[in-house]
Amino acid sequence: MNRNSKKQTSIMSKFLFILTPVLLITAVFLLSSGNLAPLRTLLYPVTGLAEFFGNESSFEEQNLPVEETPAGKAEKSINSMSPEQMAGQLMLVGFNGLEPDYYISRMINLRNIGGVVLFGRNIESPVQVAEMNNQLQSMSLANNNLPLFIAVDEEGGELSRFEGVITSFPGPARLGELGSPDAVELVAAGTAGELAAMGVNVNLAPVIDVGRSDSVMAGRVFGNTPDLVAELGAAAVNGYRKGGLIPCVKHFPGLGRSVLDTHD
Repeated sequence: MNRNSKKQTSIMSKFLFILTPVLLITAVFLLSSGNLAPLRTLLYPVTGLAEFFGNESSFEEQNLPVEETPAGKAEKSINSMSPEQMAGQLMLVGFNGLEPDYYISRMINLRNIGGVVLFGRNIESPVQVAEMNNQLQSMSLANNNLPLFIAVDEEGGELSRFEGVITSFPGPARLGELGSPDAVELVAAGTAGELAAMGVNVNLAPVIDVGRSDSVMAGRVFGNTPDLVAELGAAAVNGYRKGGLIPCVKHFPGLGRSVLDTHD
């Protein structure tokens, strides 16, 4: 194994313990943030996953039977699904417009999708996003489905779907230059708080690729060394979780050394 391969293996192993893939069981442990409750109630009364399953820590304190805990409820829900419903739960789907359209309503009601992904075409203002997400969650719950994952790529810096809608913080590259885990965690928590108040519950971030100066990812990574990326990436994950979001680290097996855009 060459030196670069060892470095890539090292950073991946450091993040295995914090990797939170977009799966149902993961969600029930992460979506809890008491300090945002008043704003969430105002903008987004149907917050979704945490309210559906409850908060894991509170159940542990009450010594409830396993089947009454969030994990137990999640397992019961999964076991009651048909193969078609389980397949639908693996899908995160995008749609056009600033409100739910015919296409996404059919995907929720007929395909039992697990969630939606928001892009710039879906975002105009905080109130509009909150109302749209409310409608999406209400559709899912009215059809006896699970609450939806509502995801977005909000890395900050070069990739910001909510540019001009939420607070503009320094992006990963600038934070990497600063090199402060505390600053990264504060930025992530602030971003998460604003997104969660609008009903978003998953952020497809942070990027934990190890970059290089000529990479297409240069402006989206924390740095060019595994140790720095691992430290700041872990801080970002902690911040997103504290702000009430499920973080989804990316990319695997890695794009940090790529000089070509994989979207092209």
